[in-house]
Amino acid sequence: MRPALATLYLLLVLAPSAVHSEDRSKVHSPRMNEEKPWEDDPSDRYFEGWLRYKEAERLKETKPEEAREGYSTALELFKEIQARWPEWKKDMVKNRIATTEETLKLLEKGKGE
Repeated sequence: MRPALATLYLLLVLAPSAVHSEDRSKVHSPRMNEEKPWEDDPSDRYFEGWLRYKEAERLKETKPEEAREGYSTALELFKEIQARWPEWKKDMVKNRIATTEETLKLLEKGKGE
């Protein structure tokens, strides 16, 4: 086997198995040992809130109580971002908070009818 092909073989075949093996001690990540590394990243928190919001939208018509819980959780996440990282995409976060609060108000209004 030519050296270039041998190197390619090693990279494509053997390297992924090293990363995906049970022994991850050889793979270094500064956040690997943290229990919840995403809690210190506003983009991850925002994405989590966005996912909760989208799931709540899906449930709004069929399971309004579960949707309300999802919107409330999303709102908490967005407000947490605003408090912990006030300069991180503040207009986007502010708009998402306003949208989520408005959606919750509409759900409450619909509940009382």
